[in-house]
Amino acid sequence: MHRTRNRVAHLSWVSAIFLLARRHYSVGAFAFRVGATDINTVQAIPASDFDPDIHYRHDDNHEFPETPVLLESVLDLYECEKMVCDTLMAAASESTIVTLQRKLKSVTGKQETSMELHDCTLTQGIDAIMDSTHADSRFIFQEGLLEQDNQLALNSLSKRLYAAQESLFTDEDWLQHFPSDIRPSSCVVMAGEGATSTLHRDPLEWTGTSLCLEGTKVWRFMAPSPTVQVVDELLHSYRLESIAWDDEHDTALSAGWQSDFNLFETRSDDVPSAQALDEMESVKKCELMTSIARDTSKLEPNLPLDSTKIYSVIQKPGDLLVIPAHWWHQTYGLEPSI
Repeated sequence: MHRTRNRVAHLSWVSAIFLLARRHYSVGAFAFRVGATDINTVQAIPASDFDPDIHYRHDDNHEFPETPVLLESVLDLYECEKMVCDTLMAAASESTIVTLQRKLKSVTGKQETSMELHDCTLTQGIDAIMDSTHADSRFIFQEGLLEQDNQLALNSLSKRLYAAQESLFTDEDWLQHFPSDIRPSSCVVMAGEGATSTLHRDPLEWTGTSLCLEGTKVWRFMAPSPTVQVVDELLHSYRLESIAWDDEHDTALSAGWQSDFNLFETRSDDVPSAQALDEMESVKKCELMTSIARDTSKLEPNLPLDSTKIYSVIQKPGDLLVIPAHWWHQTYGLEPSI
């Protein structure tokens, strides 16, 4: 699940093959490749040890006021499986319509990407995701799926996911004071092998959270260094409206920043397939995926910067990722996830 907060308050959104998030999308001619030594590691700690004022927010002596942090085992594997199988999949029906994003990469001359959007049932979307590859990737980004009218099981799942994330924070969620018709909804993200989100950062001072329920995700972050404005300009960023709030209110509060550059432009032929990863012992698999995430010869970025700090982490089922304001980020699927 993916959510968002203010520095004083917080907001919320779901990820995996469920990720709650809000995301949306020619790259400049002067892009360059980032060396593998530029990839740093996001700190990961047990959820039971998390203290926002120690692990997330920092004093003036720290390079950044806030940094990403991965909280391990916010939910156990049994809870994740029960939520996905017993609730989400059980609620899937012919009336549950989602939008499937299909990205096709062409490597003739320079690499280009085209995107197609298809409305389909949730069941059809999941089937399509299982056929996803780096060159022909499938991705579902569905806001409001868990808040649909007359879907009591999905509504209950939304509340359970919200409670699991909010239990880790002590400050108040100010969005709960907003009128219900303009309160941002959650977003379910289902990503196939080779699928990426767009490179983006969240609205204003919001802090995001993403809870993985199934599969794994590679996350990469770009630090707001030397300043937020400099990075925004170098990435040729632009605002993209979110559908989290109804258009009739004409509000831009939930509109984030997006870039057409890519932290996962190319994939090396020696990166194992999702099937090969699934057959590995869990510890070996996690170590290998962590190595791939930090190695830009395996997953090569295409960026317009000659120097920038990039951080990476692997998110597993039950893990919650806390995403600071102003940090650009993008995900990649080495295997399907929710």
